[in-house]
Amino acid sequence: MQRAELLTVLGGPEHHHLLANGDEFYSYSAVYAVRQWSGTPTPDGVEGAELRFFAWDTLPAQMGPVGRRARELLGVSLPPNAD
Repeated sequence: MQRAELLTVLGGPEHHHLLANGDEFYSYSAVYAVRQWSGTPTPDGVEGAELRFFAWDTLPAQMGPVGRRARELLGVSLPPNAD
């Protein structure tokens, strides 16, 4: 990564998770806009199985809360008829 901009850090009550076994945790995510990149992203096989880049107009329609908020911050809207 050669050029990145911190957009926000997400956390708070909406990121509280209660697991079936009674464990609970709060997740926090730092959201960056990467403007310049070199090399090939490689997943470590533990925290991620796949990494890839998307053009603005081909972002996946179904995203979790962090991805949806990042898309909002970047001003990227869903294509028509996307769920």
